[in-house]
Amino acid sequence: MFDNRGAYDKTSILWSPDGELAQLSYARRASQKGASALGAVTEKTIILLCEKKENPLIEAPSKIQEVDDDLYLVSSGLSSDTNFLLQQARYIAANHRLTYGVVIGPDMLAQRLGDLMARATLYAGLRPFGATLLVAGFHPATDKPRLMYVDNSGAVLPTRAY
Repeated sequence: MFDNRGAYDKTSILWSPDGELAQLSYARRASQKGASALGAVTEKTIILLCEKKENPLIEAPSKIQEVDDDLYLVSSGLSSDTNFLLQQARYIAANHRLTYGVVIGPDMLAQRLGDLMARATLYAGLRPFGATLLVAGFHPATDKPRLMYVDNSGAVLPTRAY
């Protein structure tokens, strides 16, 4: 069968006749090739597990990165995209703490990162991020554990396990 996706993957805003954004499909495929990660929420705790690929020649950084106090980011996908999103998450968290004097909640951080990722998907000249994120932390007002999943498209989903 002939794959005509090539004509529709020149830009991230061009829809194929099948109703798909080819660039977004490529980004999701890149995320799936990354190391696996698992998150689960109980009544009072958050459990994060990550696959560590061993290579004696490369010292790989931890997949679980601290953004702020009791706020963590786990990613899968392209490391350059992950590093950029981690940097943005830390900037957003620091700006929120400086402005409001409290730690940003995982819901709000995930939404802000999702907005950033959605803009990359929607504007011509940019490509979707090849990384998916799990944002884990405790809500500052209720102190309840929260786990948020952020898709390549910028969709944010609250979840109990992912």
